[in-house]
Amino acid sequence: MPSPLRPVYHANPCPATVESETKVAFQTGRIIGHVMYMRSEIRADDGRVIPIRTFGPISIAPDCMRQGYGTALLRRSMEAARTLEAGALAITGSIGFYGKSGFTVASTKGIHYFAES
Repeated sequence: MPSPLRPVYHANPCPATVESETKVAFQTGRIIGHVMYMRSEIRADDGRVIPIRTFGPISIAPDCMRQGYGTALLRRSMEAARTLEAGALAITGSIGFYGKSGFTVASTKGIHYFAES
């Protein structure tokens, strides 16, 4: 069973950057997993601004993979997004992993990064 996750909050030294948070998973005194997420937004074509959380990819130490730590970090991130009333979650990572929790590729919903070609 995965060990408890501890939130680690980073002070943001530059007011022009986006606030971010990091969650880590510990096992016997070492960090074995990590995910960083931040406040972000979707700017809709009609001018609406939708607050979201952007996170990932989740990283897990190789010797701790397939033991539930990544899923635990994902669940905690989803809980945090609900608590903060994020309108959506945008993830960087493998749809093979995140798809098991109900995520879909953003472009199938008409959502695109500015940097896409």
